[in-house]
Order: sequence, then structure tokens, then C-alpha cells
Amino acid sequence: MTGTPSEADDVLQETFTRAIANPPSDRERELGPWLMRVAVNLAIDRLRKRKLAKYVGPWLPGPVETSTMDPELDPAQRFANLETITAAFLRALELLSPKQRAVLILSQVLEYSGREVSQLLDISEPDVRTSLSRARRLLAGAPCQPPSAILADAHRAALQKFLAALSAGSPEGLMALFVPEARGSTDGGGQYRAALKEIVGAERLTKFWLGLRNKLAANFAVEERELNGLPALVVSITYDTPDPRRAPKLVIQLEVDETDPSRISELHLVSADAKLRGIGATRADTHGK
Repeated sequence: MTGTPSEADDVLQETFTRAIANPPSDRERELGPWLMRVAVNLAIDRLRKRKLAKYVGPWLPGPVETSTMDPELDPAQRFANLETITAAFLRALELLSPKQRAVLILSQVLEYSGREVSQLLDISEPDVRTSLSRARRLLAGAPCQPPSAILADAHRAALQKFLAALSAGSPEGLMALFVPEARGSTDGGGQYRAALKEIVGAERLTKFWLGLRNKLAANFAVEERELNGLPALVVSITYDTPDPRRAPKLVIQLEVDETDPSRISELHLVSADAKLRGIGATRADTHGK
């Protein structure tokens, strides 16, 4: 619902704070539905406020560590959980209004009935059906590939090629890796330097990433992690000269082209501290520029 782990934690904490400070008057009724209603409506309020506020640059979802997901989970449940927190799915959800997003998640992800969704959101069942229909229509063209071993292998291979071309400073290598209409975004949350608009086209993406490479410090560590169900890169940077506008940690996530999985169609960078709160430091070897 929030698209960011730290905000999800805040919603969870506020939900239980309300349960302790001002619990429902009917103590005989099951508490679960009341907690769900409070949590969903708190998330809706946060979404509305975020969409009304002026965000600095493109907004990207917060990366989620999924390699540490409960190993006791049933494989089908693990797949279902991963499918709904892929970075592509979370970006696609931004097309929806807060109410449409809540209806979609409650009905399609959590499998609540139309009647239950209407009670949780205090809207009519016809309104639930209308919101769900509009949400599906808006997401129909969105690239939301579910995670799979084949997709993970394609992401891993693309990441390795990208890192090799970037480390070598090879514009030809990067241009060959991106599809012509490739897109990219950087989210520094207004805290760190970042591109303030989406970067469109293989040539512009290549120039941006080579420029960023040349601005990096002498020492950085790169580690592949499973984030949002798919391989991604976590980069920790040590700068020669301290600068509060340069991010000490980056997360790089990509999408491969559906028709040619050996090439990159989207490449995104997140550096905002609030979105990387749950991403630990790299354990990989340190590299020189």
C-alpha cells in the first residue's frame, strides 16, 4: 500500500498504538478486521498526502530485502508474496488512486470478498466493483512480470554486463546493453543529488551513467542482493572529500526487455536514506575507480 518499507513500518506501529490507546468498544468482536481497517485507512491517508505533496524528482518504491524471507513459508505463498512486491508492480501501482490501490490489494492480493472490502473501506459494493475494474484497466499495459528463476537469471546477467561496461567506462558496451527506448529514474528524495526528471533513451542513459561513474569516489563496494524478489545491486561509497549532497549508498534495480531479456529496458537508482533503511551495508570487496 505505501510502496516503502519504512512507511509500512510506521503504519504498523501507528495501528497498534491506536489499538492500545483507543481500542474498539466492543471487546467481544474479533480484533483482526478492526486492525485491518485502521491500517488500510492510515495507508490511504499517507498515499493521499504524498500525492498532494511536491516530491523532489521521480518517486521510486523502497527496495525490500527478500533473500531473508521466512524459509518456512509454503513455496506457493512465497511466490505470491514476491509477485506483489516486485519493483515493477509497485511502480505500476502508482498509476492508481489511493482508493483503487486499496481495493486492488484487498481483493486481488489478500483475497477479501467484495462485501468485506466495502466494510473495510466504508464504501458500497458497486463502488468496490467499479474501483477494481478501473484499477485493472489502468494496470493492463503495465510491465509486471512475476519473479521466476528464468527472469532472475536474466536480471543477474544484465546486471553483470552493466557493471562490467560501467567499470570499463565503455559507452559502446552500455549502448549495446540498453534497448533504444530504455528509461531510467533516480530517487534521492531531495536529500542527495539525483536527476530530477526521467531519463529516456539509450544514449541519454549511457551519458548519465558514465557521468555518474566519473563522479564516484576512489573506493566503492558492490554487492548483488535479492531485492523485491529479483537480483539488484547495492553500492556503498567512500568519498575522498565528504559532501552531504552525495549519497553513501545506492540501490540499482533494472527491468529486462520482454522480447529480448538480454537487454535492459529500465534502470532505476534509489539513494534516499528513508527508503534504504532496511538495506544493510555491502559485504563485497572494495573496488577502485
